[in-house]
Amino acid sequence: MQYPGANLEINDSTFDLKQAPDTDRLGFIRKVYGILSAQLLVTILFCGIVMSSEILTEFVQNNLAFFFIAVFGVFASMIALLCCKNVAREVPKNYITLFLFTLCESYMVATVCTLYDAYTVITAAVMTLGVTLVLTAYACLTKTDFRPCVGIMFIALSSMIMMMFFGLYRMGDNFEVVWCSLGVIIYGVYIIIDTQLIVDGEKYGITSDDYVIGAMLIYVDVIALFLRILELIGKLKEN
Repeated sequence: MQYPGANLEINDSTFDLKQAPDTDRLGFIRKVYGILSAQLLVTILFCGIVMSSEILTEFVQNNLAFFFIAVFGVFASMIALLCCKNVAREVPKNYITLFLFTLCESYMVATVCTLYDAYTVITAAVMTLGVTLVLTAYACLTKTDFRPCVGIMFIALSSMIMMMFFGLYRMGDNFEVVWCSLGVIIYGVYIIIDTQLIVDGEKYGITSDDYVIGAMLIYVDVIALFLRILELIGKLKEN
């Protein structure tokens, strides 16, 4: 995933965290992960409140119209942040838009979580945290630049979305497990790509003013990874 309008040319230099130690970039990274932490905290609290209340659980399950409103809110706020620089870079427009995005995303995640028991959701959350920390550390320490793979990963993700749209992944329990596993791998690679983009992304159009976009990119990756792990655990328990 990358910022629209970014320069797609890639030179031969390998990724190295030491290449970006300047104060502005480090401040940008701290701000990105600070915002990301706040987003994840909002989502965790939202899901916890919904799942702990039978009334709220029944509400989100029986009122799917609100789910689709949340889907619209997610795409609308994401498009606003990615396509409008004045929205993404100006305070408080960027924070308000990101909060609306996070709130809508949290509602969607909470709705999905109500379909599983609390133990499965907590297990998936812990696994997601562990995988994210490992992949983030790897992205910062490795000399391999994963950013040229963004095209391949986009094709793979698009293929998965089309399979989901046409219901082709429901071709048997074993195929569904493979499909979920593939999703975990794809979003895991996206975490690596977007982490490298944030740590050293000047040449790709991610400037120090795009901290909201950076946080949103990682947040989307983490949530998508969590949902795929949650689905995978659910399928394995069914089998």
